[in-house]
Amino acid sequence: DIKLSSMQDVHQILHPDDEGSESKSTKSKTVHILIFGCQWCYPSYATQCHAHILFQDLGSDKAIQAEFGGPVRLHLIDSEEERTYCDQHDIMVGSSVLIASTEGDDNLLFKRAEWPLNDRLIGPFNKTTLKEIIRTAVGAVKAGKKNVSVNI
Repeated sequence: DIKLSSMQDVHQILHPDDEGSESKSTKSKTVHILIFGCQWCYPSYATQCHAHILFQDLGSDKAIQAEFGGPVRLHLIDSEEERTYCDQHDIMVGSSVLIASTEGDDNLLFKRAEWPLNDRLIGPFNKTTLKEIIRTAVGAVKAGKKNVSVNI
């Protein structure tokens, strides 16, 4: 079974209380990958399954960090359950949408050939494409950049 996250839980992770957060600045920033989808739309469900299997196959945080070059956390969001959030943030319920963010920061901005700069990528995505997106996002964060150019 795929473990889904609520946007309330994700928000608490991305925007922790300021108390004691000074120590985090010395750590590598964790890239949080949010993938919106729903059970009734096969392409978005398949994207979530690919992401779930990718991270499940890697297993430990150490293996995930080795694969992508830095710390990454995956959050699978049911857009049907989070319809209000999706409506407020122009996320079409039923589509595969990937957003990348770091704690306390705004979302990363993606540049894709033939597409405008945007804070989200529209899928569907398979495991190979997800790996490329995540590696590129982690590399941008490590370089102190907010813009991520992806060749997918």
